[in-house]
Amino acid sequence: TALGLVLLELGQTDAAMAHLRLADAALLRGQVIPSVWYADIRLGQARVHLLQGDAKTAQSLLSQVEAWWADAAPGSVWHTEVKHWQTRASQVPL
Repeated sequence: TALGLVLLELGQTDAAMAHLRLADAALLRGQVIPSVWYADIRLGQARVHLLQGDAKTAQSLLSQVEAWWADAAPGSVWHTEVKHWQTRASQVPL
């Protein structure tokens, strides 16, 4: 996950998405129930989709992450971060 997020920050969206998908698959193989454990992965994937102009997919992923944080830690810094990205995604034409 961390490498994918670093690559995202460096603007290497394809490599970032590849690493985020690997992290996502590893959690699925470990039978981790989708929850805040996936939040960084899904948030990163949403950001990649935003950079690629796919606001609809980004919004879908962000809605999922927002719901997890609203349940686990409403009002937390993590919840606030997701809301920030939701606002950004809502400003991109679908």
